Amino acid sequence: LTSPEVVENRHSWWSHPRTVAVFWQSSSEDLISPDARWKKVIRWTESVGPLETLAGEQRVHRATLDRLREFDLVLAQTPTAAKCLEVHAPKVAVVPFGYSSTVLGTPNWTSSKDFDVAHYGSGAGLRRQVLPALRAKLGGRLHEFSAYGLDRKCLLDRARSVVHVGHSPDPAFGASRLWQAISSSVCLMTEPRDAWPAVPGRHYIELPAVDTERLD
Repeated sequence: LTSPEVVENRHSWWSHPRTVAVFWQSSSEDLISPDARWKKVIRWTESVGPLETLAGEQRVHRATLDRLREFDLVLAQTPTAAKCLEVHAPKVAVVPFGYSSTVLGTPNWTSSKDFDVAHYGSGAGLRRQVLPALRAKLGGRLHEFSAYGLDRKCLLDRARSVVHVGHSPDPAFGASRLWQAISSSVCLMTEPRDAWPAVPGRHYIELPAVDTERLD
């Protein structure tokens, strides 16, 4: 939507009733014309819990909730998320994330396991408390990294397990992490989360919820 070709020619397809524009959890004001006839669809991926329990970074995303009525359709990744969003949008559909080997790769079962626990992601919200405790407890057994695409997949193959630490008690689960783990030979561990359609104890290991009073 922001490519030079689209910006230059956007008036030619604004009036076409069969055009569908899909936004990823935000929209660009300068691309929406008051006389647009095309359908606007937004993909919502996280932060569906009560506002008071969300980390500051998540609340920024939640501000977009006030604008969901501008869209013809909101896509949610789980039934739980869809239920939370129904009060903010005219129409909601459940469209789960999925796995494609052509995008995410396949597990390398022969990879050497160089570290016990891996973690990747920003240090926002609850992670600011949990990650220092994990470092103190696990020492060199914890490997933290920042990588994308097949580089991330290769690093996950080298770990025995990967732990997902949420930003907050928000029930929404970053489902892409589930499929990233499935594409590798790593074992995923996470707190109780809305990981539908995955089943705890079968597709991942469910950890007890974090007690910030007993991080040791």
